[in-house]
Amino acid sequence: MDAWGLDDVQVRVLTIGAEDVVQATVDSVPDGVAGIKVIAEQNIEIDGAAVHIVPDSFSCEATNKGRAVEWARRQVDCDAEYVLYLDEDTLVTGLTGLPEADFVQFTEKPIYTGSRLAYLCEVFRVG
Repeated sequence: MDAWGLDDVQVRVLTIGAEDVVQATVDSVPDGVAGIKVIAEQNIEIDGAAVHIVPDSFSCEATNKGRAVEWARRQVDCDAEYVLYLDEDTLVTGLTGLPEADFVQFTEKPIYTGSRLAYLCEVFRVG
């Protein structure tokens, strides 16, 4: 049973700028979340989400995706109890809320997209 509802969760999608891929991810997020924010390295247009651009001038110890997470942690407002970070190519299925916990780790399920090689690589990557 979920202790926290979707309205307690702000979703943040991390991307370099793959607009079509991010749009599919945003479209898969269930209605009722506290908000959807896209944290991007370049300007993109996404329906159903606020897009925030990590400035080139921002620096911290972290690099790549960690740099974007750190910038968003410092600069993007959040009134929700939880922040759910998603990769740009994550398709959300079955999310109804969160259990009572400080950190929650979800599992990934590889999706066959037409390439057996890519699918098998994903199967081995996620275990």
